[in-house]
Order: sequence, then C-alpha cells, then structure tokens
Amino acid sequence: MLEVDHVISLDVPDETIVERTSDRWLSPSINRVYSYSYDPPKVEGKCDETGEDLIQREDDKPESVMKRLRTYREETEVLNEYYGGRVRVFEGETSDVIFEGVEEFIKEIGE
Repeated sequence: MLEVDHVISLDVPDETIVERTSDRWLSPSINRVYSYSYDPPKVEGKCDETGEDLIQREDDKPESVMKRLRTYREETEVLNEYYGGRVRVFEGETSDVIFEGVEEFIKEIGE
C-alpha cells in the first residue's frame, strides 16, 4: 500500500469558482470554449469560427456549480480528517498566486 506523506489542498473562494465556471460558453459543433472575462467571442453569443449560437453547459450554470462544490466539501471532509497534519492548504483566487506557493512547497519537500 502506498503511504502518503503530503497532501496538497487548494482553497479557492466559492464565489471565484462560480464566477469563473459560469463565465464559460461553448460552441457546440466544434467544442470551442469562450470566457467572457478573458477570451470573449467577437460578437456576443456567437462563435467566431462558425457563427452559431453559444450555449452554456448545464454543469457550468451557477446553481450546478454550487451543488458540485457542496458535494465536493462533503466528500473531501473525511479525507482532510484522515490525512490531518499531512494536509497543506494553499489559498488564493488566481492560479498564478496558488501555483507559486505549491511550487515552493514541492521544492521544500523534495530537498
């Protein structure tokens, strides 16, 4: 059996996750994803390549994301309890901020 010495947990505010996930829109025929905050289509609601209407996946809608977050918390709570002091939590709202801490931690434990 594999022994786990370190556990990395990412703590991102629910509001940030909901905002980013519900900001995604999809061109159904080519599966291109747009984000209105950092990669919006040239014409609102239309795919740049096909001109078709963009759709939002059901699991990207705010109410679905909140439900998934509740399930995640319920199911990972027992893991956090089990691993206890081996869990290292990294907090932040952007991947560059979180990644910096995770990268430093991995270097520390690798030494």
